[in-house]
Amino acid sequence: MILPTRLTRLLGGTGAHGAYPSQETASLCFSVTDDYPEKVLWAGGNKVAGNRGQQNVYSLLALNLGSSDFEAAGRAKAAVVEALSRGDTLKYSEESLARARQVASGALAQCNTENKDLLAYIVAHDTVGFGPMSILMEDRQNIEEIVVNAPTAPIGIYHATYGYCTTNLRFNSEKDFRYTLNKMIADTERELNSSTPIIDAQLDDGSRLHAQLRPYSVNGALATIRLNGGKRIDMRRIMHLGTASAEELAYLWLAVESNLNIVIAGAPASGKTSFLMALNSLVPRYTRVITIEEDTNELKCHSNFTNMVALQGLSLKGKASLKEQVINALHLRPDRLIVGEMRGGETSDVLSGSNFGIPFMTTMHSSDNGSAILARLQAKPMSVEPQLISMLDIAVFMRQKGMQSRVLDSIAEYRWLSRNEMAVDEASPSEHRIDYIARDGATSREALAGSKVVYAYSKMHALRPAAVMKELHSRAEFLEELAKNDADIDEAIAGYGEPK
Repeated sequence: MILPTRLTRLLGGTGAHGAYPSQETASLCFSVTDDYPEKVLWAGGNKVAGNRGQQNVYSLLALNLGSSDFEAAGRAKAAVVEALSRGDTLKYSEESLARARQVASGALAQCNTENKDLLAYIVAHDTVGFGPMSILMEDRQNIEEIVVNAPTAPIGIYHATYGYCTTNLRFNSEKDFRYTLNKMIADTERELNSSTPIIDAQLDDGSRLHAQLRPYSVNGALATIRLNGGKRIDMRRIMHLGTASAEELAYLWLAVESNLNIVIAGAPASGKTSFLMALNSLVPRYTRVITIEEDTNELKCHSNFTNMVALQGLSLKGKASLKEQVINALHLRPDRLIVGEMRGGETSDVLSGSNFGIPFMTTMHSSDNGSAILARLQAKPMSVEPQLISMLDIAVFMRQKGMQSRVLDSIAEYRWLSRNEMAVDEASPSEHRIDYIARDGATSREALAGSKVVYAYSKMHALRPAAVMKELHSRAEFLEELAKNDADIDEAIAGYGEPK
């Protein structure tokens, strides 16, 4: 029998993505080890999480599997691939997964094992799924990131509650690792191989995959997948998680409406992009918004925007870079730019656009707030000129609290001599002043009352500062009420009345 190309790659031979187990063995691409938590803290379906000593462990429940079971799984795999390759059902989907599981169950019917259902589940993920990756991706509500530090090392995860956990899943070889990852990025028309040893790609569900091969990965190969958990990032969730208070969000709401420039900074995985997505709900729906990202599409703006354009810059040579897309965006008459992350030469163009009256919201990496943000902007590769740095109005600093939550740590306001926001006698020895509206998650009422947000909003609406403070507190109460009910939060915020 001559096998179709897809069948050859799954059962044996050498395809575009490398060599794979022979047809006779039809071995699985991954193994399930006997690695389980001693103390179970969570159980869901066929998975458990807990700790063993000081180590957190997340495991697929497969306690009684032996070598004969995996031999039976190999035979079932051959049957599944042959049956499904006749049609177009090898592509990963809930339907194809269910069909593969059904065929595997039939092939295992005569096997002398008590683990037929579990083996059928494993075979389905090994054939039409992404092996251990799709098994873990089923729990995307809890798993934030999947980590492979070496081709055959235990796969790790970052859990929303328990932080970093080792799992009892691992690839059997580097070839299996490469095949599985290339299967995941097949729709992107890219391939992880010796010619392209570094890949950044976005999966169909919005998850972001980064992978490297030797010589750039000393261990042979590595990968991380930042999962799109499908959980709506909005004001309600921000408040429920304790990321920010209603008062802080009300302050930022006024800042957005006052067209002030906002940077959300912090370390990796501190919640910067999630917070930026939440702030999108505060942008008036009539605003012409242009979003700009590099390689991936993580910014999910709410549906209330009536005039929104999404641009994407690519890091590949010969493609439009992030810097070029920022310049292109400025030609499209935007009312506001939302940039996924500033880290290079595009920063000067974003700040230059704000100098022409186009406000922005963005994220950037920084170890601290205040002066650290300014130092980062001036250093390479950003290298922003001093006169453009003065366009920054507000920096929100995010930090990770333990391994379980992300919080708004502080809000800094920048006052600039060059923009007549401070008196000359205040300028010594610097031409700027930094006022902290919030620190350690607590707002300063005194700083709020004298903030540039209050001044800008009062000037825009011809209100006294006391009336603006009243409006801020009114909005905080409004957000607190929204957090308690199930109303559409985007519609509620968009329908909030003008201040009286």
